[in-house]
Amino acid sequence: MRTKTWTKIERTGIHKIEEIEKALNLLDTYDGQLSKTARALEISRYTLRSWRDKKGEPLILRTRNKSSKWTKEEQEAVIEYYFNHGENITKACRKFGYPSTSSLKSRVKKEKRWIRKHKVHKNPTILNDDDKQKAIVDLVLRDSSAIIVTNKYNVTRVTL
Repeated sequence: MRTKTWTKIERTGIHKIEEIEKALNLLDTYDGQLSKTARALEISRYTLRSWRDKKGEPLILRTRNKSSKWTKEEQEAVIEYYFNHGENITKACRKFGYPSTSSLKSRVKKEKRWIRKHKVHKNPTILNDDDKQKAIVDLVLRDSSAIIVTNKYNVTRVTL
């Protein structure tokens, strides 16, 4: 039975190199006893074990250079296909074997030709109950497009 209660110390999640080296030196002092060293330093023994296993390798890796496997010409061809064939990301990914729709979407958003598909209201219009009822009646009894009703009340069609 434990007599001492262990409290968890708040950490940022990123350890300094000096702290890691100190932990590894103390681990050598304790002849490789992970639990004893972890208790003394108040860190997880699994963290300590991962540091021990990486000994000799760089402890903190630099940011990975995310150079694409795709050349600039291939990326431009995929983006051209996207804009010329209906702006369908899934279709373009399947046609060219692009790895994921999210990676293609991030590339497409960087293009100047890309425009947001849906209207985003920074200051949404808040309608009172009377205006809501009028908007619904106008939507149901309309003779033309629903866009006219949405513009009249400054809301999106989804809202109506």
